[in-house]
Amino acid sequence: MKRWKNTLIVVAICIALAAYVLLFEVKREPPTDAQATPTPLPLLSLTVNEIKSLHMSAGERTLRIEHRQNEWRIVEPDEGIADPVEVHIAADDLARLTARQILLEQVAGREQYGLAPASLTLTVTTYTDAQVRLHIGRQTPDNMAYYVQLDGDPRLYLVNQYTLQPFFTWIDAPPYQPTPTPSQ
Repeated sequence: MKRWKNTLIVVAICIALAAYVLLFEVKREPPTDAQATPTPLPLLSLTVNEIKSLHMSAGERTLRIEHRQNEWRIVEPDEGIADPVEVHIAADDLARLTARQILLEQVAGREQYGLAPASLTLTVTTYTDAQVRLHIGRQTPDNMAYYVQLDGDPRLYLVNQYTLQPFFTWIDAPPYQPTPTPSQ
């Protein structure tokens, strides 16, 4: 009987734990979506059709893209037609720009976030001549977001990297429309 005593104690503990889980833990409500994922914070609430121009600057390098006569045109540094699909997709994402979170309510030491000077300054001009200027700093240590500050807003935001990456790419390689190759 002594041999079975320890086994019976372990079985009794397992039954008690199983009863606890079935009676109490299973009935708990799962967290709601609001608790599970943060709500994106809108920074811009435009449509792509409201955007008249995009102006990017990074140090001495600048790029200006304008929407004229139903096409996107690069007007600075050199004139040319922009790739309509590439610019439309990036401008559409930018028009609905959201932040993952507010990192700081007041930014002190802008240098540590790559904001003094900004890695990239992006100005969006609408057809009503309203302007929004974003100061985009360096990437976060995990390379998943950029530090962003809006003109006139003391807060520091985190914005997903993939939304802003095209503008960093374009400053060095503007999105000119590809030259068609002659067919044979």
